[in-house]
Amino acid sequence: TTSDGRVVHRLIGVTQKYTDPQSFVEIGHCFPSETFPLHLLPSLTRAIFVLLEELQVSWCISHWEFIVTVDERLALVEAQLRPAGDTIM
Repeated sequence: TTSDGRVVHRLIGVTQKYTDPQSFVEIGHCFPSETFPLHLLPSLTRAIFVLLEELQVSWCISHWEFIVTVDERLALVEAQLRPAGDTIM
């Protein structure tokens, strides 16, 4: 939070997830993403920040999963108020 009490959210980065095309099992990740369309970054950031504000989240590491559709729209798949990865607190 800022000195005047405003909550500030920060985007740390975008990771590319690779899945097996037949089983959809995660097989790898790349940070930063190799293929995320940079022109969608403002929309991605805005969507996450609006949802965090609506949920009244002020201190948290969060993890968001989106799909970029074939027509380059964002589809929210999962949102967690926890870090990503195998070490979930």
